[in-house]
Amino acid sequence: MKKLLAFLTVAVMFAFTACNGGGDDTDNGGGGELTITATNVKSVYSASDDEVVKVAAILWSEESETEEAHFTIATADYINHGFTITLPVPTVDMLGSLPAVPESVNISDPTAKCAILHYFRGLDADDKHLNVFYMANYTQGHTVEASYIYVDKNVNMIGSYTIAEGDYEYRMIFDLKLKKGWNVFYEYENENGDISWTTTLPAGSTMEWCYGY
Repeated sequence: MKKLLAFLTVAVMFAFTACNGGGDDTDNGGGGELTITATNVKSVYSASDDEVVKVAAILWSEESETEEAHFTIATADYINHGFTITLPVPTVDMLGSLPAVPESVNISDPTAKCAILHYFRGLDADDKHLNVFYMANYTQGHTVEASYIYVDKNVNMIGSYTIAEGDYEYRMIFDLKLKKGWNVFYEYENENGDISWTTTLPAGSTMEWCYGY
């Protein structure tokens, strides 16, 4: 997950993280508003959701990740280890460019604008940020995390390139076929350390709503 987040920091115009464990009634995109229902949320990494009363969906700007540079686009009550939240159509000022990628990744329409959501915040009764919710599958050699991307027009991103970090190299693979509106996509890290962004759920994935990071 750390490698994924490091890549996202430099590549994405707007980002917010997500994870889930249990049931999820998300429709895989292409439309206006998107309603997400999470049930049976599982606390991980020694986190506890006992004090969580609200869930917030937040978009961050590229320029800064301070409290002053974000957009809270939706909130929902957290009840019985679950929530239902509706993501609205982002306003124009919330949209940014598509992720910056080399020419080896073909973008069908580079003029498309996007907003990306990677997680939801868990808040207490005083609106204090406690931890995050996200949907994921973690098994040995098979790491998958679900995220949400809004695009203002249909656009595909297909291709790959190699990232070198010291003596370590891995491939970044794009297989995104996005419809105008909200879409679900998956960040998949395989046993070789290669990372894919794909709109197709990788085979063998059992996604769960999780709380804690």
